[in-house]
Amino acid sequence: MKSRRPALMVHGIPTGDAEQRARLLKELGFDSVVAGLDRETMAAISAAGLSAFVCTGTFTVDPDRDPDLLAVDVDGQRRFWFGSGCPNQPALRSAHMSRVLEALSWPEVSGFYLDGIRFASPNAGLGEFLPCFCAVCESQARHMGFDFQRMRTHVQDFRHSVLEDSRGLERCSSPAGYAQVIAEQPGVADWLAFRAACIERYVGELAEIVANERGDKRLCAYLFTPSLSPLVGQNYARLERFLATISPMTYRMTGGDSVLGSEVGAMAGWSSGDATAVRAALRFTGLAAVSRARTMEGLRRGFSPSAVAREARLAAEATTAPHKIIPIITLRDARLHETVSRTLESGVGGVSFFAYQDGTEGFIRQAADAVVR
Repeated sequence: MKSRRPALMVHGIPTGDAEQRARLLKELGFDSVVAGLDRETMAAISAAGLSAFVCTGTFTVDPDRDPDLLAVDVDGQRRFWFGSGCPNQPALRSAHMSRVLEALSWPEVSGFYLDGIRFASPNAGLGEFLPCFCAVCESQARHMGFDFQRMRTHVQDFRHSVLEDSRGLERCSSPAGYAQVIAEQPGVADWLAFRAACIERYVGELAEIVANERGDKRLCAYLFTPSLSPLVGQNYARLERFLATISPMTYRMTGGDSVLGSEVGAMAGWSSGDATAVRAALRFTGLAAVSRARTMEGLRRGFSPSAVAREARLAAEATTAPHKIIPIITLRDARLHETVSRTLESGVGGVSFFAYQDGTEGFIRQAADAVVR
């Protein structure tokens, strides 16, 4: 039986001459491009014979205009993360659904990529990571059967005893230790489960609307890697039935949300930021096996291609259809060929790259050359 050809995707395309850039991608063997909500760009991508996907933010909010739509942390403070507000706010969901349906109404568009379909991550900051305890979330939690007050109280305790104390984080880095902490603070497990249930419910609603109104279009998503996704409300096994493609954001270097070193470094920095905290954060996320970092600077230098491959493999193992998994990796990478090769060896359906910008044509060619056809 002939093996499936790896899919080759890229996020972004320079808009100065999108038609020419799209033709180059097609010549190099790319299959799909993900870009913003711009119909001319979508048309240029499609005209080159590539699948065109739109991607926008999900729970996008203007914090100055709509402060009441922001998430609320465990102490009652409004928080703004990744350009986003509370994931349960009906107004933010409705606006996002409108963007999705607008994009999918264009014949040039093959599908929509969800980005920021989550709660805040550690890299956003400790306060930003601890929502959401707004009135809307309280109502939603009670409707789902969660004890909202216990969640709030135990998350407050968890912040002090674990997140702000490297010894507590170290305690949670073993299955037995984590089980003991959760036994003492079950509201923390409820909080994580609540976040995942909210994201699952919304993605399910989106998938139903897309199927009913745009049945020929595909709904896809960028998710955090399996080592980090439980922290932001993303459950691969529960989400895969709604999504045609899942792209774990396996960024081994550079800063920002979802980047392995950034997220681990943020957690280490909540306490001492010393070697003990760094190793505790690595163990807590399960990444100690693929990183020898002992300092914050070591984390900033990034992870190895083998760490990327491990996350890709975990994503494939977390689903029933590994071909749906198309990890997105950093395009500007001195070890690009090795990262691509190791990623494809993990049993995934292909690989995507972030991001195609002016000046990255050399990396684009390297990416194409690295994919075994």
